[in-house]
Amino acid sequence: MRYKPSKTEVQKKENIQWLNSDKFPDEFFSSFGLTREVLVSFENALTCTVIYPWSKGYNKARREFNNVYPASPRMIIFVNYIQDIQESLKFAQTYKLETRIRSGRHSMTDYSICDGIVIDISNLKSVYINTENQTAYVEAGNRFEDLNPRLEAVGMHLPGGGCPSVSVAGYMQGGGYGLTSRNFGIHSDNVLEVLIVLANGPLMVASPAKNAD
Repeated sequence: MRYKPSKTEVQKKENIQWLNSDKFPDEFFSSFGLTREVLVSFENALTCTVIYPWSKGYNKARREFNNVYPASPRMIIFVNYIQDIQESLKFAQTYKLETRIRSGRHSMTDYSICDGIVIDISNLKSVYINTENQTAYVEAGNRFEDLNPRLEAVGMHLPGGGCPSVSVAGYMQGGGYGLTSRNFGIHSDNVLEVLIVLANGPLMVASPAKNAD
């Protein structure tokens, strides 16, 4: 069977070809604040798609749901794994780049966009539901339109927002008051444990019993 590269692999190959091409003189990278070699090395360290200002689809990728305070990121990284987040944070700290984490793009004041690096976690959509103990493991890129049908299929419910394209991660951090909160509490009341990538890279589990602060 003939091997067909994924869209991510094709995009990554194109990015590296562009970065190494004569279309971009060294002076361009100086104005960008990074060298050609640094960007190529970073691309090779990631498993995911990186969108640059010159990439196809850049304007769509940088647009927020509200878009009152638009920004022009140097790069938007659509991570596929936790390791991509860790590599991106390491890169941002090494080169002192302003960074934002983004999931559903619903920050009404556009706090999830900036002119530096945007780490977009919307591809992290794994869901595992344990019907025996009525719990679910939900990755942070899931939107309620992704999660609700899977919960409803097994007779479970989680208080959510009125807009289906809101992501669970940002909604949880704001508390999360929904239409069913009088019966089931706010969204964050139903969170038992979170897995966090700290700003300096390590993973941490936080729950009432572990790293409760």
